[in-house]
Amino acid sequence: MDDHGVVLIVDPDRAARERSEVVLARAGLSVASTTDGTGALRMVSRVRPDVVLTEIVLPTIDGFQLALRLRAEARTRSIGIVALTDYDGEDLQQRAAESGIDRVVRKSWGAADLVRAVRSTLRTALDAGERLAQQRTSLPSEVQRHHDLRTQVRDVTAELHEMTEQIETQFGLSRPEATPDGMLAEADGARDVMLVDRRRGEQLFRVLLESHPDQPMLYLKRGEAYRAIGRRKLAHEDFVKAFELFPDGAWRQRARIAAMRTRSHHEPGW
Repeated sequence: MDDHGVVLIVDPDRAARERSEVVLARAGLSVASTTDGTGALRMVSRVRPDVVLTEIVLPTIDGFQLALRLRAEARTRSIGIVALTDYDGEDLQQRAAESGIDRVVRKSWGAADLVRAVRSTLRTALDAGERLAQQRTSLPSEVQRHHDLRTQVRDVTAELHEMTEQIETQFGLSRPEATPDGMLAEADGARDVMLVDRRRGEQLFRVLLESHPDQPMLYLKRGEAYRAIGRRKLAHEDFVKAFELFPDGAWRQRARIAAMRTRSHHEPGW
């Protein structure tokens, strides 16, 4: 089996990231990298890695959450996941197993240990990918077309999300002044689930809103999901609610712009 696969490295430490890139490139593997879990989730659609090599301690979402998100989606479920980390919590092995991480490598270990762990995980991931491909070829053609269409929509949505973030950053609209990072990650996760399974996503948002009924980020992200699946009226209602709850700042402005873009022509202007 050809094990010259693609590895996506996720590490905020530039020196550690570059060291992993050099080691794996010399071992004949193709590498790409990013600094955080949110960036990794966006890059997966473009890079299509066979293995994700991630630090546990990451900004926005940590390595455990990243692994859970990858395992939750059918299109990323078979990706191998290796944790290369300085995290020294006693619960490391247990949480790694629970979140779907295949192997844990300490940064204090040598280059040979890293290559060995990645290659072993790669072979397992490629085997799983081949089995998945065989299962997909046995599906009825209508089901297969539906699956492929959903995958295409998911990839395009990820690209649009990245473009939107770049524009927001350029115009100073992406600072989460009043929103905890944890809530932002939970809202993003529920939105991503909703894009592929509306009922499940709506249920996740209901659970989150029961615990945080006045959290505008949840309305904003649910509105984004509704907008992506073509439910403009529901999206508009959520954006208006988010606008009313956000304090003055970039997030409130973002909700206002989204509400204006989704309102019907016969509704009064803002």
